[in-house]
Amino acid sequence: MMQPVLRLWLLMKWNYTIYRSDEDLDGIQRGLDEMGQDGWELVSVTHQSLVDENEQAFDQYTLFFKRPGGSNPQ
Repeated sequence: MMQPVLRLWLLMKWNYTIYRSDEDLDGIQRGLDEMGQDGWELVSVTHQSLVDENEQAFDQYTLFFKRPGGSNPQ
């Protein structure tokens, strides 16, 4: 009974995109809202604390998104 669901999942194509941001969390939230309205689903987020050339610390986030790109016709 699970096979038809699994088969559909295996045939689905996805579009992926990656964004990097050093905005504050409010700015990132606005970006997430816009991406969601365009059909993108947040898959994963990574965080790094970095230091720039002026030795100023800042946070950088890498956001991974996907959205359905259609299915594989047979």
